[in-house]
Amino acid sequence: MTSTRAPQDTTPGRPQENTMAGTTGYPQAGDFTARLSAVAKSVEGFLAERLGDTVQDGEIARPSRLMEAMRHAVLNGGKRLRPFLAIETARMLGGPFEGAMAAGAGVELVHCYSLVHDDLPAMDDDDLRRGQPTVHKKYDEAPGQRERARRVLEALRTYRAAESAMRRRTRDSMSMGENELLALRYLLRQPDHSARPAELVKYLGVTSASITTMLDRLEKTGRIERLANPADRRSIFVKATTHANEEVRETLGRMHGLMYDVAVGMSPEAQEHVVDFLRRMSDAVDGVDPVVPES
Repeated sequence: MTSTRAPQDTTPGRPQENTMAGTTGYPQAGDFTARLSAVAKSVEGFLAERLGDTVQDGEIARPSRLMEAMRHAVLNGGKRLRPFLAIETARMLGGPFEGAMAAGAGVELVHCYSLVHDDLPAMDDDDLRRGQPTVHKKYDEAPGQRERARRVLEALRTYRAAESAMRRRTRDSMSMGENELLALRYLLRQPDHSARPAELVKYLGVTSASITTMLDRLEKTGRIERLANPADRRSIFVKATTHANEEVRETLGRMHGLMYDVAVGMSPEAQEHVVDFLRRMSDAVDGVDPVVPES
């Protein structure tokens, strides 16, 4: 049977059609659907081979979880239209199939990266991609990381509860309110055990009237004394008495001793980790702004 296909133009410099048509498994130029399907299958195999766990020449390591996340992002279906366009362009221009495949796969990797980026919480915050969990949902945390973090925060809450209960017992034994004990301890931390009332207002976050009432009670029990400022004789300093210092030391001394023993018993590395953790937790809490109800 005589072929009805037009003869191919072999004019020098003109791109030759179907240069790669002879490649094994590659469909003829006229069958677009078959060619698109074949390219998708070839690209999938090409990417899967290069995203394996075997360390390649020139590489130091291939972390298994990282590679698993990359495979989840890349080998998750798709028409592979972008590498198809790259490969078809190379075919029409007479480029070698191997180079076209590498270039097309590279384009597809950039596209897959863009999908991972778009799915992130700061972008579209998507949970699913082609019916599967997005990369940040499935691989954002190492195995067991959330459970370990939960245990750390639960231990922190347990300690805070135990310390609060201890301070409540201490206040009850000294017949003092929470702010009174806090104010007294603040004064005792100062070099000369004294401070201005305004400093206590700022430290406790209460009104001047509340501070005045509280200082009246502390003065009546002999725990503080009010002293005139020697510089102007008008402003007032509040100073903790020797009696208050001895009372607080006797009451809290044992607790502080036990806590100190625990801290001393830690390794230097553990001590640094705890200090860093508590500092970062303090910064995190300080950075939380109050929620303003919508009007």
